[in-house]
Amino acid sequence: MSSPVSDDAFAAPFHLLPKAEGDWRKTYENPAIDISLVHNAFIRSLNTIVYWSRKVDSMSDKDKRDWFCYVELWAEALEHHHKLEESLIFPQLEEKLEKPQMASNVDAHRHILPGIEGLLSLTKQLINGEKQWNQRDFLALLDTWLPTLNEHFKEEVVTLSADNIRSVPERDVKEIFDKVTKHIQQTYSFDRDVPFVGTCLDRQAEPDFPPWPFFIVW
Repeated sequence: MSSPVSDDAFAAPFHLLPKAEGDWRKTYENPAIDISLVHNAFIRSLNTIVYWSRKVDSMSDKDKRDWFCYVELWAEALEHHHKLEESLIFPQLEEKLEKPQMASNVDAHRHILPGIEGLLSLTKQLINGEKQWNQRDFLALLDTWLPTLNEHFKEEVVTLSADNIRSVPERDVKEIFDKVTKHIQQTYSFDRDVPFVGTCLDRQAEPDFPPWPFFIVW
């Protein structure tokens, strides 16, 4: 592709979330920290998508296809992330919370899903040559749902904060998120998911997250 670009170019239009407070190794504090770091990976990647969308017309055909595949991977990863939350996190927490509050997260996912599906449909058409690239149409599609996604990223961190989930027994919280970790280990691909997440995470914000084997970190 083109020459390297400063990280400052990828700082907008969506600002990174502050890392949730606490110690990532503590059971009650882990979920909010975890989710804030994951959301920032999506935001960081999203900002690169918005930035490079303005450069697509000048790309080679190969670079265009690679970029379309990158956008597709982002949308697939977001969809997988939401499905994981809805199947392994929200129901189990909701069942044990004194005051159920996970329904708002699921409702937000329902509003966001058409945008994800629309983006996946478009990228597949672009990759297969069934549709011609149009920057204006692409950005217009993103504008219909990304502001909602951005707000959801912020709100979900609050619902998973230590104060909000402390009514759940600590052993149950640990068991829920151990299952999440196991699911990720079993389903993430080394040729797509791991490189995507690894390059979009900010390891300076939390050097020990995620707890990958040393040879991957290296």
